[in-house]
Amino acid sequence: MSTDTAPSDLPEFEGPTAQTAIMALFGMYVAVEDLWLTTKGIIEVLKPLGVSEDATRMTLARMSKKGFMTKQRLGRETVYSIGARGMPVLQEGYVRVHDPDVLMQDWDGQWTHVFYSLPEKARNLRRQLQSALEWGGFGRLQNGVWVAPGVLDVDRLVSAIEGSECVRAFTSVPAGSTTHDQILREAFDLAEISRGYEEFIERWSPFVMDHNASLHRRLLVNTEWLEITRRTPMLPAALVPTDWPARTAQDVFTEVDRVTSVDIKSAVS
Repeated sequence: MSTDTAPSDLPEFEGPTAQTAIMALFGMYVAVEDLWLTTKGIIEVLKPLGVSEDATRMTLARMSKKGFMTKQRLGRETVYSIGARGMPVLQEGYVRVHDPDVLMQDWDGQWTHVFYSLPEKARNLRRQLQSALEWGGFGRLQNGVWVAPGVLDVDRLVSAIEGSECVRAFTSVPAGSTTHDQILREAFDLAEISRGYEEFIERWSPFVMDHNASLHRRLLVNTEWLEITRRTPMLPAALVPTDWPARTAQDVFTEVDRVTSVDIKSAVS
């Protein structure tokens, strides 16, 4: 089998950022081996994905400085691995990407609510909270009020954010004339979520039967699926339409990831 894919053989769409691609590259192998890669090797892998050499070098330096990467000299080469701050992120990302459930099957009807009130000048804190809540599967019901199906650990999501003591959280079920369906449709853009899954299916389905091992193709499908799982909440199966495309998209990812799998050490110098 071929272990290389020419850039022309990759799906055409806006590629990942350098940081997303680097994290996805190491994340594909974090569960099975302690991976160290040379600067040159990382540059060569990311270049066909549209990530420039300068962007890769600057991102590696920045991630190393912040503790997400660790580096050491090996002869004339600099080699990188995942640092102490990066490992929990990778492990959580790996679980998300390979979680067998993209829908919540055993939902008890409870919602987790988060709310906060911030002054206009606290824009940075607001952005941090929003990012953390979106990562955690929350949708904005109204200004300062976020909801997610199920009982979620809000402290885990926001505790590292300075100023998170302003956050209040509780669980509840709808009352009066309010329905689960109303909460779902007001907090989440179901059409946009569905369209993201459908575009993924259309883009990657042609590669399901192409059994050529390719690090570039595997990295690209992993970066896109990671981004989808990061921005898409796990919704209750009981609330989404019967033709909801999440499961099909997951099946496509799983198969493309499997057929493109390659030994990283034989593919990267």
